[in-house]
Amino acid sequence: MAYFSQLTQLDYKAFSGCTSLTSVIMPNSIKAMSRETFRGCTSLNSVVLSTSLTSISASCFHTCGFEHLEIPNNITTLTSEYAFGSNAKLKDVIFSANITTIGSASFWGCSALVEMIFQGATPPSLGSNNPLSQTSLNFPIYVPDESVSAYKEASSWSSYANRVKPISERPAS
Repeated sequence: MAYFSQLTQLDYKAFSGCTSLTSVIMPNSIKAMSRETFRGCTSLNSVVLSTSLTSISASCFHTCGFEHLEIPNNITTLTSEYAFGSNAKLKDVIFSANITTIGSASFWGCSALVEMIFQGATPPSLGSNNPLSQTSLNFPIYVPDESVSAYKEASSWSSYANRVKPISERPAS
């Protein structure tokens, strides 16, 4: 995608079903992604999102094959249903300190998750349709040490309270 440095948006199904696509380093000119941009790119094992990205639409990375995901600082709201759904290889997600909302079923069916890391002191609100449904039931959710109580006590986080851990307890990689 290095040749696309002038693009600001990736359109509907732009790369959907490209089963030979193995990696994407999104140019920082990309600010938005339309629905299903990379849906079904089952060989997509490496993704670096644009630091200018402000929105990810529904099912953008549905049924892809990458293991690691870092949500960039410019994304404050991840409202899209199934944005990363059914990504059966996704193991870890790092959310910037700026994330305020995670929408319904955003990570539905991501059954290989082993951890999530939230860098923000304030817990993001979670969509009414469980954003983590059909995921592993016991992976830890690491948060800033001083925010453990805030996450555990946040109303939309009650079903995850037993998984919230201080980031200082995260094993070294």
